[in-house]
This record gives sequence, structure tokens and C-alpha cells, in this order.
Amino acid sequence: MISAAFLAAHHVARIIFSTGPSLRVNRQLVLTTVIPVVTYGWPLWSPPTRKHWLKLEAALCLPLRCALGLPANTHRLALQVEFGVVNPRINSSDR
Repeated sequence: MISAAFLAAHHVARIIFSTGPSLRVNRQLVLTTVIPVVTYGWPLWSPPTRKHWLKLEAALCLPLRCALGLPANTHRLALQVEFGVVNPRINSSDR
């Protein structure tokens, strides 16, 4: 699931240029391509460790960072709040 999420995120990030789609379109692409890949199997499986959750968050934030031209060390939760994307973690005790 993590590799599929990164693949979907790379497909979205690949079309982002300085003159490319607006931030609104980038957000919609993340919501319609990356989030469904991440949440598809959750009725049967969820990431077991904090490391897996962090990898899923990294995949989710990749196209969002590219849209703003931010570095890889940008705070993930702040980025998700800025774009209005729901954090994929269900249980806050994993943070």
C-alpha cells in the first residue's frame, strides 16, 4: 500500500510545474488520487507502526510540497492544514 501511495503521489507531482495547475487543482488531484489509494484497504488493514504512518504521510505530502516548492523537511501537519487535507491517522496516540 505504501508503494502504491508513493506511485500515485509521484504521478501527481510529475505534472506540477511553476506554470502548471493551480493549488486548488493540486489539492483536488491529491484528494482524488492519493487519498483513495491510502484509505482503500482500511476496513481490513491499517498501518501497524508509527514508521508506516509516517511513510503514508510523506506520500500524501509529496505533491503538496511540490505545488508550493517547499523542501522535504517541511512540517507535514502544517502542510495538510494549509491545503485542507485530512490527516490520514485515525488514532492520535500514534503521533
